[in-house]
Amino acid sequence: METLFAPALAPVLLNLSIILCVLVFYRSLAEPILALALGVLLGGLAQIVFQLPFLRRKGFVFGFRFEPSHPGVRRIAALMAPSVLGLAVTQLNVLVSTFLASYLPEGSVSYLYYADRLLEFPMGIFAIAVATAVLPVMSEQAARKDWGICRKPFRSPCAWYFLLRSRP
Repeated sequence: METLFAPALAPVLLNLSIILCVLVFYRSLAEPILALALGVLLGGLAQIVFQLPFLRRKGFVFGFRFEPSHPGVRRIAALMAPSVLGLAVTQLNVLVSTFLASYLPEGSVSYLYYADRLLEFPMGIFAIAVATAVLPVMSEQAARKDWGICRKPFRSPCAWYFLLRSRP
């Protein structure tokens, strides 16, 4: 559980950095939107720097070496392929929908964007919260190769998801 503390807390630094940069710099920059960009940049850097001591304590040594022929890289690429394909289709859908909405009356692109945000809001609250709660337990059980117990916590969130999803 304690090994997931740093990665779970790091996104908070991103959010705080964005908020602070916008509050501090939006008036002093020629383009106020640059304050947001600066916040994202500094927040990303803060996330990495924050996690370095935790990684060092676990014995992780940084090294920038890319070996595409390594079996681990090939395995990860094979496991990621379906997700990448699904995300590509989703992005293509957004692109085509936005393109088509741009031919509709003024404001249609905004309406489409707001509808998408509204659709993703419950998923962002419930699915991410459940996944965040279940991941440490499942990771610990998978590390012990206890697959029977590892599947058990996964069943409950799936049941909740399908129950919530079935309601009109």
